[in-house]
Amino acid sequence: MTDNTFDAHRHDWMQREELAERIIPAVGKLYREHGVITSVHGQHLTNLSATAIIAVHENATALGHETSPSNTQRTSSPSSSAGSQRPAPSTLRE
Repeated sequence: MTDNTFDAHRHDWMQREELAERIIPAVGKLYREHGVITSVHGQHLTNLSATAIIAVHENATALGHETSPSNTQRTSSPSSSAGSQRPAPSTLRE
């Protein structure tokens, strides 16, 4: 592996890791404040490390779903759901 290839892979990994680290507080806040359990292809993201979040996305991609931490970050931001009309968390639980 050349230095340029290594540097490119390292840069890509660091970007994915940074995005996953940004997802963690958003997932926690959604769970604590709204009772929302976020998941990617059925795998919960609550209480996962950045590396585990990346692995969940890689598993979904391996199953043929186009996903990445950047897509999850964009769609799981607590501020993006502020105006949504969702049922109260208590009605979602059985």
